[in-house]
Amino acid sequence: MKLPKGVTGFRRSMRAPPLPETDVRAFRSHCYAAARAAGGVVLGFEEPYRYANNFAACTIRLPSGPVAVLLNAHFPLLGLALPPADGEIELRFADAPALAAAFREFGGYEVLDRTVLEGPLTDEAAADLAGEIKHPQSVRLGDVVFNSWD
Repeated sequence: MKLPKGVTGFRRSMRAPPLPETDVRAFRSHCYAAARAAGGVVLGFEEPYRYANNFAACTIRLPSGPVAVLLNAHFPLLGLALPPADGEIELRFADAPALAAAFREFGGYEVLDRTVLEGPLTDEAAADLAGEIKHPQSVRLGDVVFNSWD
């Protein structure tokens, strides 16, 4: 998978064109529909950049436990993670097949599986990210797509 330039939320210079933005309102609506389809309930939302995150997040309580649905602020890349505990920074990516299926049915989202998100950032994936990441060998692909860097 090749990540698009700007997926981190950083631009090379202030003269670079603005980054695209995902439709957070549509995402919010899709979260309610996906939660119902998966037998869950929406617990809350977090807007992108609220805590320096480059993603929006929706926490959904499923019969199997809570899951955070993450949407990159600039590209329709979606991932699933366990909601972080207090003070926890690193995302713990998860699988929730019913939620993933619901978002795939909406179309427009690329739902990234846990194995992809936990995998290393490859040279192919980072080919267009020059200047956006200082140490690409030390991060998971999911940490680039869904980050809290400042």
